[in-house]
Amino acid sequence: MPTFEVRKTDLAARIGRLRTRHGFIETPAILPVIHPFNQIIRPKEMLNIGFDAVMTNSYMILKRSRQTGECFEVHRLLDFEKTVMTDSGAYQILEYGHIEASPEEIVEFEKSIGSDIGVILDTPTGFTRDRRRAEETVNKTIDAAKRSIKYFEPSETLWTGPIQGGIFDDLLEKCAREMMKFNFDLYALGSPTQLMEKYDLENIAKMIVTVKRVLPLDKPLHLFGAGHPLTIPIAVALGCDLFDSASYILYAKRGAYMTEYGTEELDELKYLPCECNVCSGHSVKEIRESPEKVRLLALHNLHVLSKEIKFVKQAIEEGRLWEYVGVKCRAHPKAWSAFKLFKEYTSYLSEGTPVFKQKGLFFCSTPDQYRPEAEHSFKRILENLEIKRDILVLYLSTSNDHTFLYKLRREAEKVFSDRVEGIQFCAGIFPMAIAPIEVCDIYPFSQYETALPLDEEMRRESILRFKKFMRKFGFKKMVVVDHSNGKYDNIIEWFKRRKNIILKVVTDRRLEKILEEIGGLGIECS
Repeated sequence: MPTFEVRKTDLAARIGRLRTRHGFIETPAILPVIHPFNQIIRPKEMLNIGFDAVMTNSYMILKRSRQTGECFEVHRLLDFEKTVMTDSGAYQILEYGHIEASPEEIVEFEKSIGSDIGVILDTPTGFTRDRRRAEETVNKTIDAAKRSIKYFEPSETLWTGPIQGGIFDDLLEKCAREMMKFNFDLYALGSPTQLMEKYDLENIAKMIVTVKRVLPLDKPLHLFGAGHPLTIPIAVALGCDLFDSASYILYAKRGAYMTEYGTEELDELKYLPCECNVCSGHSVKEIRESPEKVRLLALHNLHVLSKEIKFVKQAIEEGRLWEYVGVKCRAHPKAWSAFKLFKEYTSYLSEGTPVFKQKGLFFCSTPDQYRPEAEHSFKRILENLEIKRDILVLYLSTSNDHTFLYKLRREAEKVFSDRVEGIQFCAGIFPMAIAPIEVCDIYPFSQYETALPLDEEMRRESILRFKKFMRKFGFKKMVVVDHSNGKYDNIIEWFKRRKNIILKVVTDRRLEKILEEIGGLGIECS
């Protein structure tokens, strides 16, 4: 039985199941990070909120074991019978420069305490522009993997291969390829924490795509330290399956209240925009003055993270992840910058995007015109259709209902008889495509909504696709039937400036008037 199975995809996101010896984790999933000996929120409470797995620090347990001579079993220590993932102490290396343990010792200790998912002792790159330093961390991490792998067996632990390299794409790729040679059960992208603190979601997005393009599809990718409601949907859409974070408690300790779009300082709130048990049972003043303020905030923050994962999963189920990420990213300019990068990854994102969906596509503003479904559908028209006709009739409307176009075609058959074969009827589905009438009812050409008029970048992309369409099929004459009430004027004005095509624009809704204009291009009536 495979360790990881994928059930549903959208963009590069997957809903899957990761099998561990203490049960399954449904991905995407976030694992709250807990202190092994000092827990303000108990793991069982986290289970009730919706977290089937947690993460703790094996190095902290190792240090306690050295001090006291105790032998620990991590599930008994945490009083948690679900999946426990253990970190290796790499975060302490990032913070303090070193730890008093070797890669071999960490692996042996993680096995001895019964970790379900273990992480080898890597050397985090962190946020650095010093390439030499980044290369050093990559080489140390690869060396640690070589030393650690000998100690994996016998064990039921799933082993995680960390990938380092920071913002240097070639080093990330090198590290990913080397880690693949050891056939880890899952992989983890390291060092994003400092980037997240800077809201540098653009670089995080680039890092994720760099490693995902290299890694095997049948292995999950974990993103270390990602516990922010804006980071999660972006990272899931780009291919991350698992996350861990102590953000829920760290934010709580500084009085920060998580929302769907970020954090607010509790002292600045007048209302609690949430219906979790904490917020529905307390006022802002009560939480602020409570001796359990940190605990209450942490519980609320966990609810927000749990809800975020559920929202993301539902968006994947509905095939609406692109829309969901777009809505979330408008909450912060740096998140929006990361979303705009998606247009560079259309081919990559299309691999997991279903060709047919239960729901239509929304085109609201740039970069929606670059969504994989739009690029893929237009590509299919150019590659799969052969059209050899003289006249293009392009129908523009504010609706995705092509009934009028079909009526026009039927009337043209009556009026022009067999000469209608020289006319190609199409719907202008901007910014997505120019769809021939023969495919207008095939998804997604009648299952979409567009905000009109198009913004400037959408207009430019629409014109670019029109140029490709005309180059492929070579029409020299065109009638534009414009029933858009002026919404497509910014495209029609461009049409009018073309000197290499005979153009007529008709706004009349009477079929006989439209056919008269078509006939004026040299099609005789029968």
